[in-house]
Amino acid sequence: MTIRFRQWNCEIRRMYYGNNRTAIRLVDANDGSPTATASVNITGHSKSEWKTLAEFCGCTPDQLVFIKDYSENEGMLDALVSQGIVKDTGHRHHTGHVEVPLCILDEKYL
Repeated sequence: MTIRFRQWNCEIRRMYYGNNRTAIRLVDANDGSPTATASVNITGHSKSEWKTLAEFCGCTPDQLVFIKDYSENEGMLDALVSQGIVKDTGHRHHTGHVEVPLCILDEKYL
């Protein structure tokens, strides 16, 4: 599926961080070049905490993802939500510098 982020038409690539949490990368739909990493890896949640959080949100742990919606990614959350890629849970993780939204990745991207 092709989505729009700023001036780019992008394809979604689901990947994994080193701790097996879901990562989302956007690549240019024309040439496959990297456009943006839409997610951010927030550590500090144990595997059982992550599972409990997923159950609370009504999804699987693989569907939970923190979206990078600051700096060069400003507007990423709106782009992903408006195009049905993720659902915003309303939960925010405070990193000390920014608030990072926790979202649910649509099942079709698993």
